[in-house]
Amino acid sequence: MEGRRLKRPVVYAMYGIAFALILTSLYVMSMKSKQTFKSEEIPPTYVSKVIFDDTVSVIRETNTKDKVFIKPFVAENVTINKHFYDDTEENQESAIIYYENTYMQSTGIEYASNEPFDVVATYGGTVTAVTEDELLGNIIQITHENGFVSNYESVSDVRVKVNDIVEGGTVIAKSGNANLFKDVENGLYYELVLDSKNINPLLSYDKSIAEIKG
Repeated sequence: MEGRRLKRPVVYAMYGIAFALILTSLYVMSMKSKQTFKSEEIPPTYVSKVIFDDTVSVIRETNTKDKVFIKPFVAENVTINKHFYDDTEENQESAIIYYENTYMQSTGIEYASNEPFDVVATYGGTVTAVTEDELLGNIIQITHENGFVSNYESVSDVRVKVNDIVEGGTVIAKSGNANLFKDVENGLYYELVLDSKNINPLLSYDKSIAEIKG
């Protein structure tokens, strides 16, 4: 019995189909390999960048060596109405507070302006008191590190409460008035205390705690 053979065109067609299937398989495998490689490479690059940026940010925020005391306001039209009283003759006259036939030495700086201005924390710390005094009006006390305490007196529109944690530059109130300074409508009486002793605030601005303490 004579065997049957496939015709040459059919054989060529089958070879062509087989070759096409092989190429398709190689292409699919190549694409899967590229996708796997990308999926493995992209996440580490992204995560590494985020961690690096966050780490730098945290270091800058917590590095107390770079922190300095700032003025308790940012407005430009604020002037000094009463200076801090010290042993030097300079500014002594403007560092005396007169109230109801009584002369008192100023233990802080009284700032004044023709218009209301924001009062800001001069250094990072915790709000430890928010009170109202008959002579000084509303008072905010912020306790800082290394024995420093700052007082913001005769303010209005108080925006913080006890136990609030604030950073230097945080708006904590608006300028206001008090019975002790009746001639000032938009004022702030600012005191800086170190180890229970009042110090001249003007000598603290743009200085770190280490520089102030010497």
